[in-house]
Amino acid sequence: MLIGLGLTVGNIIGGKLADKSMAATLIGVFISMAVISTVLTWTSVALIPTEITLFLWATACFAAVPALQVNVVTYGKAAPNLVSTLNIGAFNIGNALGAWVGGSVIAHGFGLTSVPLAAAALAVLALLVTLITFRQRGNPELAPATN
Repeated sequence: MLIGLGLTVGNIIGGKLADKSMAATLIGVFISMAVISTVLTWTSVALIPTEITLFLWATACFAAVPALQVNVVTYGKAAPNLVSTLNIGAFNIGNALGAWVGGSVIAHGFGLTSVPLAAAALAVLALLVTLITFRQRGNPELAPATN
């Protein structure tokens, strides 16, 4: 229940933040995801701290959704339905990748408490991609699509 509540709260907060600054929202969200995932490594040994951390994690994760959706529609405004579909597909690939990375961490004997560290590493990777993407925005080849 707390994760579902966190997802809802994150979506609302993320939408409001994305209206102010898409780049700052995504950068802040990915930093938050990395920090909260790292914290989960230590809080996962007790129920209440784990629940609080998972609520915060869910809030951070879904705060990215509005900014990512607006970003792809902005750059693909000539075909908004297509880019929206591709964006959802990218979310599903991310879900599968996260499950595969988490399973690999466990399969290689690192233990359950190492899974959040792997999630933090993926959030840092997303942060780096975001920084590169927004840095290249001045590149005319990356300009939004037009009709």
